[in-house]
Amino acid sequence: MKKTEIIALLVVIAIFVVAVSVLILKDIVSTPEAIEITILFTLVLVTIIYAKRTSDIANATKEQAQEMREQRVMASRPLLIQKSVNEDGFSHFEVYNAGNGTAIEVQVILLDQWGKPRNGKREGFLRAGDTPIKFYTTFPPDVANSTFYIVSEYQGISSYSPQPTWYQTWLPCKLSVSGKVISGKLEFLDEVPEEKRIGIFKSEFNNGRNPK
Repeated sequence: MKKTEIIALLVVIAIFVVAVSVLILKDIVSTPEAIEITILFTLVLVTIIYAKRTSDIANATKEQAQEMREQRVMASRPLLIQKSVNEDGFSHFEVYNAGNGTAIEVQVILLDQWGKPRNGKREGFLRAGDTPIKFYTTFPPDVANSTFYIVSEYQGISSYSPQPTWYQTWLPCKLSVSGKVISGKLEFLDEVPEEKRIGIFKSEFNNGRNPK
């Protein structure tokens, strides 16, 4: 029990003792009646304490189970990381699975500065340690002259949630004067809600194939 709960319990007991003592001194109740009242009070008090302790144990068990579930999810979840490949100039992007689980429903999407999809590639799955997905794309002038984003959106194959769990990895990029892609800092989004998914794969996309 918490310290405040123990103090509250002692205060209640003290008030009860004083009240019973007053009743006995004023002959309002006899000693046998006072004993019965004390026994009844003790039973009620023990029941309340037992119910409180049972509730605390149940809550602690639930929290522990939740923590264990989260640890299992983290231990078996995929983690996609994308990077740009520059040779003489920009060549393509590569997407790795640096996690421990298989990613499914993988989409690699080029977003412009306003978050509009401009190109993309879809793969059914990417296992941990697999050869990275190669994503080839060109850059329209309005994209090339501003910050754009390469986003990996995917699910984990081992999800303990009754609803599909989506993840995203965002990589901000800019195109240099020499034609190379300068990458920024990766951002990882966990448990992306359905309304925040990009999830739009246009039929006119070239599916990230090498345009050469």
